[in-house]
Amino acid sequence: SLPKWQNLDHWQEYAQKVTGNDQAVAYDAFILYMNKLCAILRSIGYESVRMWNDDAYRKIDTGWQGATNLDSSIEIQYWCPLTNNGENTARFYLDRGRAIYNFINPYAYYTLYPDDAPSLITPDAILKEWHPYLFAPNDSICTTDNTFVFPPFNPGNLITEPTDMIKGAGFCLWCDCPSSETEDELLEHIRPYFTAIVKKALGEG
Repeated sequence: SLPKWQNLDHWQEYAQKVTGNDQAVAYDAFILYMNKLCAILRSIGYESVRMWNDDAYRKIDTGWQGATNLDSSIEIQYWCPLTNNGENTARFYLDRGRAIYNFINPYAYYTLYPDDAPSLITPDAILKEWHPYLFAPNDSICTTDNTFVFPPFNPGNLITEPTDMIKGAGFCLWCDCPSSETEDELLEHIRPYFTAIVKKALGEG
């Protein structure tokens, strides 16, 4: 069967009609939609409009040939180096004039797993291994957990020169199993993670 992006004939027809380009594919309809959302958000006063990097410049399974392009003001929250078979590195987006934010998995994530699932990262690992210009996981993380199999390290995910196009970093709570912790337990557990992320983001760790 076709990849999901190539099995959306109605999206493809819409994209070709709107663009007048018979090379447009379903993914182009998605880009048009993102651009509309961006325009709406900016019209009501939002200065920063962002999307996750998964679906920004996604060619590997979409057949996209560039019939449309994302609004130039859309910024990228970079969490996964798997995108486009690892080709869409942090450098990839910077070279296209995109502002980016470091949300790299697993350093910027605390996931509520079932009770018997191990945590992928610790606050100490954040302090020792991560910094805001590293957009890739440590090799040991890549290979020790079957759930997260990342491509080999790409130098494009380590930014070595200062740039104001890297706007910041963030931290995410991922509720795979919301009932695994109470609100009070969660607050207690995530405080060391927040502390570690903030220290590294401010260059203090």
